[in-house]
Amino acid sequence: MEHSISELTHTLRKWEEELQSPNFDPTPTLLKLCELFETESKNYLKKDPDPFDNRHPLRIDPTCVLGQMYKILFRKDVLMNSLVMVYLKDNYWARRPKDNHELNVTACRLMMSLIPGLETTVVFESPANDELIHRLFFWAQTNSEPLQTYATGLLATSMELPDIAANFKEYNSSLVPLVLDRLQSYYTQIFEEIENIQPFSHPNNGRTNNGDASIKRSPNKKMRKKSTYTPYTNDAIVEKSSQNSKMSIEDLPNETKESGICGDSNSSWVTADTITSHWVQIYPLTLTTKIVYCLKYLVPIGEYQEFLCHAYEKNSLYLVMKIISTSDKQNGYLTFEALKYLASLLCHKKIATEFVCISGLQKILTIPRPSIPSTGVSICFYYLSYCEEAMERICLLPDHILIDLVKYALWMLECSHDSSRCHATMFFSYSFHYRVIQEIFDSHDGLRKLINVISTLPLLSSEDSEYSQLNEDAECSARQTIRHVCAGLKHYFEAHLHIKAQIIRRTKIRDSGLTSSFNNIFPVPGYKSNKKSQTEVYEEIELVSNEMSLKSHWSPVDKFIKLGGLNIMLQIISMAHDWNIAGRCEMIRNALEVINICAVLPRVQLALCEPAPKIPGGSQNDESIVEEDPQSEYDIVGLNIILKAADGDLLDADIQKAALCAIITCVCAPIHREGGIIAYYSAHGSAKKRPNKTNDDVIIEKIWDCIRNNNGIM
Repeated sequence: MEHSISELTHTLRKWEEELQSPNFDPTPTLLKLCELFETESKNYLKKDPDPFDNRHPLRIDPTCVLGQMYKILFRKDVLMNSLVMVYLKDNYWARRPKDNHELNVTACRLMMSLIPGLETTVVFESPANDELIHRLFFWAQTNSEPLQTYATGLLATSMELPDIAANFKEYNSSLVPLVLDRLQSYYTQIFEEIENIQPFSHPNNGRTNNGDASIKRSPNKKMRKKSTYTPYTNDAIVEKSSQNSKMSIEDLPNETKESGICGDSNSSWVTADTITSHWVQIYPLTLTTKIVYCLKYLVPIGEYQEFLCHAYEKNSLYLVMKIISTSDKQNGYLTFEALKYLASLLCHKKIATEFVCISGLQKILTIPRPSIPSTGVSICFYYLSYCEEAMERICLLPDHILIDLVKYALWMLECSHDSSRCHATMFFSYSFHYRVIQEIFDSHDGLRKLINVISTLPLLSSEDSEYSQLNEDAECSARQTIRHVCAGLKHYFEAHLHIKAQIIRRTKIRDSGLTSSFNNIFPVPGYKSNKKSQTEVYEEIELVSNEMSLKSHWSPVDKFIKLGGLNIMLQIISMAHDWNIAGRCEMIRNALEVINICAVLPRVQLALCEPAPKIPGGSQNDESIVEEDPQSEYDIVGLNIILKAADGDLLDADIQKAALCAIITCVCAPIHREGGIIAYYSAHGSAKKRPNKTNDDVIIEKIWDCIRNNNGIM
């Protein structure tokens, strides 16, 4: 650490001293900076950072050397301005164009190393930098290597900014087909080299060309640190983990290290060292580098409808699937970028359905885990779930494929990077409404795994030793995690509610003997979405509530209670009042709607009257459950939390409506209950006219008392 920082400081001081000299050549200084930052970038990637996390490395890991070096360099405003505004021009040496090329190459190379720490909006969105982007397009289209590849990589970063992409549509229309052609050419070359190199690492071969013993693959191990929750752009989140392996790139035969495609890769014929799979060599260029930068450029472009014609014309889907198909023989980061490009293509309905038809899902399910590419698989899952037609086709696939899909996504919830957890949670949010997916999810203990995503967060436990150490990033990350899980739980219970309502409808019709009406209730096929409007959901809540007695059980709600889910939802509603995050109102509303569905069970209604939301166990006598226990009006009970939300203090009408609906489910008990007709009379009426109390009477009176004691009527 000290060596790299001292070298950087010395280099910057030397640059400042030489800057004023006539005919100053900045190229040697830039080369030294390139070497320093490339070395530390590689060291930083050994820590296995989340590849979807675009924050400054110092915010991800305050102790990392790379982040410290970025901080030191970016304080040098003169150097940074010169790098962007001067050294990337093609007329720095007005009378020596050859020297301009070398300087431009070195400046671009350094910029590629600095991108993770730069604020790209500052670099590219300034009107003064339009000239730079025009120049990058020119270099990417016509110039020789390595400037062509570096320019493509810098354009990839700039196109992630929507305003830049919109302003340069015509330029992109010209460059996209060129990049796709290059990608096809590079893939052909890399595939040929794979075929040539692979025999030398086959397990049956005892020796390599130079007589060294064949390389044994070291086991791919991933040692996970205790989760550290940090925010992630695009509502995803970050987990820091590490990977250990004794094998080093230095231990490989010389022929392998010098190979054009795998000098720094984890190709299967080279090594299984997952550390090097993060690193893409910037200099000298390799085929892997060229492919990665082409894919990086295509990722933000792929989502735009305007460029879809190029994707069809160049068979982009088939090309990217061929790249993914060789994932076990190439750099892991290359496969990751290919999966990101695939995900951007899956935004389009036609490509998403075609992807399923060509067995694309089966192919990405073979991506090994844990690995960098498996993190890319997560965003593909999410984008697929968003396309209803694609999901219907997926749900018609053989059972073993669907089981593999759900198990892969559940693994992401438990063991992958936090961004994968985010994507997997959103995948389930959309796919719960497909009964075949929901059933597999339940059969593999999915609800527990989903709840565990938030139940283990230090943010929800002041007793956790990490709670006091949470920084702003960690809190923001945890809140976004909670937001996504609340949405997932809402969809999960809505799907179960619809199934329960359909069963009740058919049972009631069958018992009434109206066989003609029985045939009019068609169950939604398992491969079709059963998502309902909010009005229909409220109607189904009322229907199911009418049929539930104190002794009733409903498997998903029973399990949710056992896992402490009800307590967590109430805690979120209570805590989120002061949170300042995007989607706060949506999160609170979803938590309230989860409680509303669960409250169809009288046992849940009773739990909401308790100071601590504890649900009586199934082994307890149901009669003892309803024994009246006077509570202090100062107790914080579940209904009190819901009443506060209904009071309108949270400044959102939808939150107020959701809270009122939950209260209605609790206090407006049905006149007709399962097992007979029960009429509720005033507690202060004549004793002679009052029928003997049943459990249902005691429940409703206890809820009413709880509402009164907590100023609910006011």
